[in-house]
Amino acid sequence: MDLAAQRFERVVEQILEQDRAIIEGLFPDQILAALIDRLAHLREEDALRPAAIGAAGQAVVHTEIRSDCIKWWPDEPEHPAQRAFLDVVGDLSDYLNRTCYTGIRRSEFLFAVYPPGAHYERHVDDFQHKNARKFSVITYLNREWVPGRGGELVLYDAKGEPRETIEPIYGRTVIFPSPDVEHEVLPAIAERWSITGWLR
Repeated sequence: MDLAAQRFERVVEQILEQDRAIIEGLFPDQILAALIDRLAHLREEDALRPAAIGAAGQAVVHTEIRSDCIKWWPDEPEHPAQRAFLDVVGDLSDYLNRTCYTGIRRSEFLFAVYPPGAHYERHVDDFQHKNARKFSVITYLNREWVPGRGGELVLYDAKGEPRETIEPIYGRTVIFPSPDVEHEVLPAIAERWSITGWLR
């Protein structure tokens, strides 16, 4: 079993055991470094917009609920680092389909920036319980992140109690079932960068 397959297998094992996976180094550093440069360029171009809540065509900005800024990726991005990132996602999706019969057919991703003070209240990623989003995937782009800067991801258990708080450390990827895991992003003290997406 090669290194990538070993990491994919750890994803499966952790999801089965803990209803989430936390994997370091799922994506090569050279890809993440290039994606940081890409996101920095998009910010300089003022290409990010306040995130909205709701289904496509009906989404509304509610900064009291969600106050990050985002940039959706095209389905077939031109930037090589984005394509390389999606190649890894495709391999992971294929592995999940082969080993767990998940039926993943596509993915969608975006850049997310949480400026100081930004947060996202408790929610579930499966909008209106339509079960289109099977897994949520978050990869952090925060170099030299220091604990205490806020922006942590909090996962809740089935009883609605906090069960885990995850620091947004560079290179860390968090994966969990979209319809089942309620979560929130705590207010950031320092700016927090990530790539967020869903396997559908």
